[in-house]
Order: sequence, then structure tokens, then C-alpha cells
Amino acid sequence: MKILTITNKYPPNANGGAEIAAGLTVKILKELGHHVEVLTEIDDGKEKKTQPQPLQYRLGVLSKAVRKIRFHLNDCFGKSKLAIKSKNIQRLDPEVCHIHNLQGLGYRTFELIAALKIPTLITFHDYALTCLNLSKFHNGNRCEKQHLTCRLTSYAKIHYLKNFEIMGVCTPSIYLAKNVEEILGEHVKFIRQWNLPIQLLPLENYSRDRKYFTIGFIGRLDHSKGAHLLLDIIPNLPNKIQVKIAGRGCLEGCLRNALADKSNVEFLGFCTGSSLGNFYRSIDVLLVPSQWDEIYSLVVREAMSQGVPCMVSNRGALPEIVDNEVGWLISPTNTNDWIKAIRSAYDNLNLVAQKSIACVVKSKTKNNHQSIQDCLNMYKTLIDLKNA
Repeated sequence: MKILTITNKYPPNANGGAEIAAGLTVKILKELGHHVEVLTEIDDGKEKKTQPQPLQYRLGVLSKAVRKIRFHLNDCFGKSKLAIKSKNIQRLDPEVCHIHNLQGLGYRTFELIAALKIPTLITFHDYALTCLNLSKFHNGNRCEKQHLTCRLTSYAKIHYLKNFEIMGVCTPSIYLAKNVEEILGEHVKFIRQWNLPIQLLPLENYSRDRKYFTIGFIGRLDHSKGAHLLLDIIPNLPNKIQVKIAGRGCLEGCLRNALADKSNVEFLGFCTGSSLGNFYRSIDVLLVPSQWDEIYSLVVREAMSQGVPCMVSNRGALPEIVDNEVGWLISPTNTNDWIKAIRSAYDNLNLVAQKSIACVVKSKTKNNHQSIQDCLNMYKTLIDLKNA
């Protein structure tokens, strides 16, 4: 099968879960013998040389807010950065196109691909259709309603999508699928939940025998991920509980300063590759205190594949992945509930071990092979619709 994949970033120059999932999908499809071409901001793993910024940018004359507004205006209404490659796309003559994240490439990419009459699968990894921040989270709080700027840009994105003749949509969770369905209605041929491929393979044999009980946190160190809750949680835990914090973000300095006197706390920075596997194998429980309505959680599925049960916020799509058999569902804002859950796990290691085994068993039923097969089935459905 000849497949065209479009994504804003692509490994090795990708940190987000969506871009990593796009890269894994392409990798596995190629291993299965399919011909896949990738269009992205980055070619051959090397970042493109960009034009020098205008003098006023370098001198800081324009504020960060103005630059942000300019970016979003170009992203939502400006010409797609892939427009210059439209003739190359035609020469490729792909049977199907798979679009992932477009922020940075320009949402008129939808319009560009639709004009080429290629059956297209779009994976929405976040709230890109309705939120400029992609998360419906602003200034440390959930967005209770859609802001005017998000409403206007949302209208444009949906308008571009309506140019497709044959389009399918998939999302990593039922929660997000319902959200997208409310917006697009009957325009798409189908909207399905798709389990994204993950970087770590499920353990074949589970075993854990440690001297210490260790909890971990991995992700952006900001308010949306609930990193600020660690400031209240960690000081109220027994010193015998070890804590490993992996990631970068705006709260990193605050966390390091506040927890500097804690000998049981270790900061690991950004983890990838082998260090990612080492992180999961070094902890007993993962904390995911997200404050936004997560539409998926790559780190939760990765942790579970390594036999690590997760304590997660009872919010968004997280309850689709975690239940009481494989982890704990906790109120996202009540730090006392998180402290109690961690203390309870520390006092009942047999329960933690039971949940760990259940995690590995569950991960094996949702493996990468099944994920890619589901993806291929969606491609075939779209191709059949074109040929009908």
C-alpha cells in the first residue's frame, strides 16, 4: 500500500506523544512492507534551515504576545507550509493519506490534501479543532467555555475539513471521539477510537524485588499536568518512599528549590530511549495528577506495559485506561486523596504487586500489532469507499 503521512514533527526531532505515535506507525508499516512517504517540518531527521528572524524580532521590539498572535493567524489562515510540495504529492500518487498534528504546518493543509482527492484518515490527538492551546486549559484552569479566538479559528479549521470527499477520523479515546463527533457530525465517513502504538513492548515476565518503595512522575512540569500538586504531596509522605521526577517545564525550578532538602527526591530531566525504560523499571507506582481533561495518556500505557500501576486523575479519558484492577482513580485537585492513596499503597505492597501483574496482562491485549492492523483496516475502508 502507498501511504502518505503528514505530521508537524517526526522522530528523532519529536518529544510529544502524538509525533512519537506517528513515527512508530510509519516504522511498523514499513516493516510490514508498505511504502510510506512522510511530509513534515523536518526532513531526514535534520531540522530545516529557517530564514533569519526580522531585526525587530532579534531586538525584542515585538512582544511575545504579538508573536504568538501572528503565529496562530498564519497557522489557521495562512498558506500551508506543504503547498510547495503539492506537485510532489501528486507524483507520489498515494492510495491513502494519514494526517496527524498540523500545528506549525498550517491547518490549510486540510484544504490542500482535500483538493488532491486522496482518501484521508485524520488522527486527532488533542483538542486542536476547538482550542488554540490544544488542551482546553488556560492560565492554570480548565476552560469552561470556548473563547472567542478559539471559536473563530475553529470555524476555519472545520471549513477546511468540509472540502474532503472521503475522510475518516480516529482518536486515541472514546472521550475525544465523542467530542469530535459533536463538531463534525455526519460529514466524516467514520469516527473510531484507535489505540496508538507505544514505544515500550509489554514485559514477558514480571518480577519486582526492591529494597525501597518508589513513586514516579513523568511529563511536562506544569500546571496542566498537575506538577504543582507534588509540592504538597511529597512533603507529606514518609521519607522511606523514594520519588523520581522526570521531565522539563516551567515549574521545574520551583520544584527543585522547594524539594532541595528532600534526600528521597531525584530529578531525572527529560527521559527518552533507554532512559525511558529505565525510569519505568525503577518505580513501583506512577502518579498522573492531570488537571486538564486528558484525551489519552501515552505515559500511562507505557507504564502499564512495564508492570507499573498508575494513580491517575478521575478526569477525561484516563478512566478508559485505568480502573481499580490496574490502578487508582483519584480526585484531581484534592492532594489529601493523593497522599492517602500513596500511603495506602506503601502499606499494602501485595496489592501493588497484584495491580502490576494485571497491568502487564492488559497491555498484551492492546499491543502494537493490533494497533497497526486497526490502522490498516481504516485505510482499506477509505480506499474501498473511493473505489465503490
